[in-house]
Amino acid sequence: MFRRFSAPPPIPPSASCTRPLGHAHLDRCLKATDNVKRLQQQQEATRNNYHLLINLIVCERRPNKLVPMYRRRKNQQYRILTKISKELEKALKVENLAMEAMEDAEAVWKFEAMFSGEAYQEDGEWKRRE
Repeated sequence: MFRRFSAPPPIPPSASCTRPLGHAHLDRCLKATDNVKRLQQQQEATRNNYHLLINLIVCERRPNKLVPMYRRRKNQQYRILTKISKELEKALKVENLAMEAMEDAEAVWKFEAMFSGEAYQEDGEWKRRE
């Protein structure tokens, strides 16, 4: 049901030197951001279910019949919530690594392009020389 996240492999500096910020960096960053958003939505929905079950346990009029069932479901929701929280932490780390890799690749490309004469900056935008 849940996928494990791992850090992206490090990007060698030579891979991003001859081209502007590539689609691979952007795709990795967008994918990490989408994973974080998805996990945050799952966490919010699970947290709402968990609090609903707690309220049902507290407000139940027939505790002998339904409370054990609610407790089992509450414990299950709690385990799911902790699992999502751990995955969210990992996804946030992956997102930060992807953002840093993208920023580093962009900085390296700009530095090398500027000193090689391959590109120039005009009005705050980088342009390639033809």
